[in-house]
Amino acid sequence: MYRRRALLALLLLVCGIASGEEAGPRATVRHRLSFLGVTRSQEAVPLLVLLGDRADTPPTVAGVLGSERMRAYHPLYVLAIQAEGIAEQPTVRTVRSTIERVRDAYDVDPARVYLVGEGSGADLIWRLLESFPLDYAAAVPANGQGAPRLVERFAEVPMWIFHDADDERVPVDVARATVGALWAAGADVRYTEYRDQETDRWAALRREDRLLFWLFMQRREQGRVNR
Repeated sequence: MYRRRALLALLLLVCGIASGEEAGPRATVRHRLSFLGVTRSQEAVPLLVLLGDRADTPPTVAGVLGSERMRAYHPLYVLAIQAEGIAEQPTVRTVRSTIERVRDAYDVDPARVYLVGEGSGADLIWRLLESFPLDYAAAVPANGQGAPRLVERFAEVPMWIFHDADDERVPVDVARATVGALWAAGADVRYTEYRDQETDRWAALRREDRLLFWLFMQRREQGRVNR
């Protein structure tokens, strides 16, 4: 068992590919693209977009996603996007254009672009889904504002929603209302409610070993466009 783990650690490849920033009037938007996997293949691979809270250090791949074994056997690109400043998160247009540039420049599978965000990063996920629901194969918002009145707009997007029952920024009732509205609309949605004493607000996602496997099962239907 030790040898197998050691071999897996040697094979696991984490490559920083590109980074950049855009200085806006209210915040500086930084992004970092990495490749994670055993090897690069000629097949298109998923793109996972990590949207961090503006008060957090940009989340690392290993600090958010499931087991090393799962990541090793399923290569993917990871695009971390975060606004640095005290004003607000990056605009939907800025984030979407960054995702599109990465998708067009690298061997990204357009049917497997996933959104994962915490705090105000999760708020941004709801805004992206409201405007461009058909761009993304699945979404994982944690401790976000939710959008119970807009679920018909993005009910076709599979979601796994996380929320801290003791969250002070967004009351848990908001998450429950959003989940209830999604279920009523026939959406494919999972919900994990927890109480977390850790300062690492990504801890609940990291503990869920099934999360990355669930994400890889989701694919966006081809040939559809946003209205």
